Amino acid sequence: MNYFHVLVMEKLSRASGSIGISYGEHSNLCVNQIVRNGTQKQKKKYLLKLISGEHMGALAMSETIEENVMGGIGKGVYMLVTGLDIERLVLSYGPMGTMQAAYNIAFQYAHHRKVFGTQIGAFQVRRLVIGRALNKEYIH
Repeated sequence: MNYFHVLVMEKLSRASGSIGISYGEHSNLCVNQIVRNGTQKQKKKYLLKLISGEHMGALAMSETIEENVMGGIGKGVYMLVTGLDIERLVLSYGPMGTMQAAYNIAFQYAHHRKVFGTQIGAFQVRRLVIGRALNKEYIH
């Protein structure tokens, strides 16, 4: 997983928050864990169908049969925690994409809606509200 993955997450979430988060969970919480921690046998068994979209992945921490153990017996928590740094980064871009989509809608509305013959985007207070919202998106 790399920076490109973060960009895909943001762009998908601009179009649809639910599709973005589904993609993020599937690719990050499932596929990435198998790539990083799975045995060759597990990779061969699961990755092709997950990548093609035939199967949808998720992440679960549970007691399982030995052939499904990833990262070694007793290493599940370590495996999970070491993957969370990139997962947090990627999944945080879902809301960023959704916020950008909302901003785009507000911006278009402000430039098309007229009150007293003037676009509401021309009013200083409206520009301030939209500008602050955009600022908060990138600051936080």
